[in-house]
Order: sequence, then C-alpha cells, then structure tokens
Amino acid sequence: MTMVMRTCACVAFLLLHPLLGAPAFSQGQPEPTPLPLLNAGEPIEDLPSTMFPPTSAFVGKLEVTINNIPRRCTATFIDSNVLLTAAHCVQENGTTTRYPIVKFTQEGGGVFNVNSKCVYVPSEWAQVTDKYFRIRHDYAFLKTATAVTGNPKDIFIGNAYRTWVTLLGYPAGGVLTALSAETQEDVLHPDPLVSVRTPQLAFAEGTSGGPWVRDSGGQILSVNSTFAIGVYDKTYMRIYGPTFDQSAVVLRNNAKNCTL
Repeated sequence: MTMVMRTCACVAFLLLHPLLGAPAFSQGQPEPTPLPLLNAGEPIEDLPSTMFPPTSAFVGKLEVTINNIPRRCTATFIDSNVLLTAAHCVQENGTTTRYPIVKFTQEGGGVFNVNSKCVYVPSEWAQVTDKYFRIRHDYAFLKTATAVTGNPKDIFIGNAYRTWVTLLGYPAGGVLTALSAETQEDVLHPDPLVSVRTPQLAFAEGTSGGPWVRDSGGQILSVNSTFAIGVYDKTYMRIYGPTFDQSAVVLRNNAKNCTL
C-alpha cells in the first residue's frame, strides 16, 4: 500500500532560525553533500512512498563504474532516446573525468545501452568550484542506442518555485520510491537553485539523478543533486536540484542529435 506524503515548510522555515535547513558547518563554511551513488549489493531499506505519476514508467537505474566499483544512480527518459540524470553520476565533481556507463535498466525491465560519446554535461560542472553554485549545473543528458516506447515528458523551463513535485528514485537500490513536496527557493543561493524539505533522510542514498516531476503537467522540473541536514533540527534534510534554461535545451538537443 502506498502512503501519500506531502511535505511543506513554507512558513515554518521562515519563522525559525535562518540556519534551519542549511547544511552543517565545516570550518565556518556551508558544506553541501552530493547525494551518494549506491554501491551495488548494499542492503535495501523500504520507505513510505507517494502515488506514482505516469512519468515513473520512464524512470530506471543507471549503472556506472567508478574506480572499478559498480555504482547506481537514477535516470529518466525525457525524449524517446534521451536520458536525464545528475552530472555527478557520469562525471567527477569539478573535473572533466567521465565515468564508464554500464547500462540503463528501465522500471519494468527494459535495458538500454548508452554511448559515452553521446553524454552531455554543462561545461560549468568542471569549472565552478563553489559547491553550492555547482549544483545549478548538476545535470546530464545521455543518448540511448535504442528508443523507448511511449511518450516521456520533457524538461520544464519556467518558474520552479512554490510548485508541488514528486521526486523519484531508488533509495538504497530498492524499489522505486516517490516523495511529494513543494519546491522552495534556496535562501543562501537563490535562483537557479531549488530545494525541497523532507523528514525522509534515507531517501538520499541511491536517488541521485532522479527526476522532480511537476504535479501539474508532468514535466521534469529538476533532478536529485545534493542534500544538507539542518544544523539544529537533524530530523529533516533539504534536497537541492538545478533548474533548467535554454542552455539545458541546447544540451538536450545535442544529445538527441548525437550520432552513435
């Protein structure tokens, strides 16, 4: 049985200490943490899940290899042959080093190969050193060797705030899990960062790259990028993601038109 969860901290967040929901401090500086990629074979932890949007049919597990260790992220089709995931799932943070991609397994069992020559990441992902500002570039488009059946939803360009979304991913490599929340503007680093607040701390591991599906329209508003646990209230965390603009559209089109 699924359990519908709605997470909103609009007023409470504003009325509490300004650091609530901000990351823990390291040498006096905010320190966001990239959502960890799951080690293959790690134990599964089930979480309560919301109702799944139709887009969930196009979501799946992206398998990569980092230092010869199998790792997993979440990705989703946003076109018949283009996947969207987090940049840190396919390229080392702050460098141009790419990770070998093994395969993408769609929810329901379809397996797709990805050509490493058809992976497109914002150039800023390798150039920006600030860990918060780099979040806005934490997305990647990958072309699959074969097309998916159906009509996946595209990325969303527009106002990303005060919008109800469903976050999708595979916590700890388990079953596909959906988390419903309202998006908020990041108070430390405004546009184009977006965040949600949730008490489901275990959602972080293995969900990197999972889509944020707009409840209205079904387009993909963002992807799971980074999390931070509150300094004073450690029962909640913020999950951060990038927003998309015309530069993202260019990369998406480059992936779609890439010759395998």
